[in-house]
Amino acid sequence: MDDALAGPPNWTKANPAGTPPSVRYGASAIYDAPRDRLLVFGGDSQSADNALYELSLAGTMAWSPLTTSGSAPITRTYAAAVYDPVRDRMLMFGGQLYPTFLALNEVWELSLSGTPAWSQILPPGLYPNPRDDPAMIYDPVRDRLLIYGGFANDQETWALNLAPSPMWEHLSPSGQLPSARTGARAIYDGLNDRMLMYGGMSGSSRCRTPSRGNRSTSGVHPRPHR
Repeated sequence: MDDALAGPPNWTKANPAGTPPSVRYGASAIYDAPRDRLLVFGGDSQSADNALYELSLAGTMAWSPLTTSGSAPITRTYAAAVYDPVRDRMLMFGGQLYPTFLALNEVWELSLSGTPAWSQILPPGLYPNPRDDPAMIYDPVRDRLLIYGGFANDQETWALNLAPSPMWEHLSPSGQLPSARTGARAIYDGLNDRMLMYGGMSGSSRCRTPSRGNRSTSGVHPRPHR
C-alpha cells in the first residue's frame, strides 16, 4: 500500500511489477534513501526464507530478489531494523528464530554499497536480554541505536553506541517509564530531538498511549508462535 502525503492523506493499493517475496508477516524492512528502494528481510513465510528483496520505487515500482555476500542471518521474524546513514548500511537487532520461536539479541549489519554484504556485529561487554519486536530507532545526533521493550517482559532502555566501535549501554531514563510492551512502533523526531513510541502489547493488553523519550536523557527465551 502507498499513502500520498501531499494534501489529505490517501491510501491506494500499489501493484509492483517483478517477483515479490512470498506472503509473510513479521519481516524486517527499511527505506534505503540513496537508492530509493525498500529492503525486506525475513519474516514468517511458513518456510526457511532468509533471502533479501528490494522494492525499487523510482519510476515503476518493481520487486526483485537481491544477491548478497557473506553469511546471511538465520531466518527470523520480528527483528527490528533501521538504516544507518553514516555507514550506508542496514542494522538489525533481535528477533525470533523460525521455526523454534527462540528470541535473539544478535546485531547484524548489511552493507549496501556495491553487492550487499552481511556480517554479524559482536560488541564487547553486556548485552540486552534476548527479545523480539522491540521499539528501535537510530539517533543521528549521538550516532547510536536506541531500543525499548520487546518480548522480554522488561522496561529496559538500551543504546548501541556505534562510534568509535559498537558497544551496548544500559540507560536509566528519568520520568515515568512506559509499561513493558512488545510490538510498539517508534520514530526519531528530529525537530524536538526525541524518540516517540506508540502502541504495542503489554501482557495481554494492547497499548494506545503515545510515549516520548527526550534524547538528551541518558543514563534465550521461548516464545509462543503468533
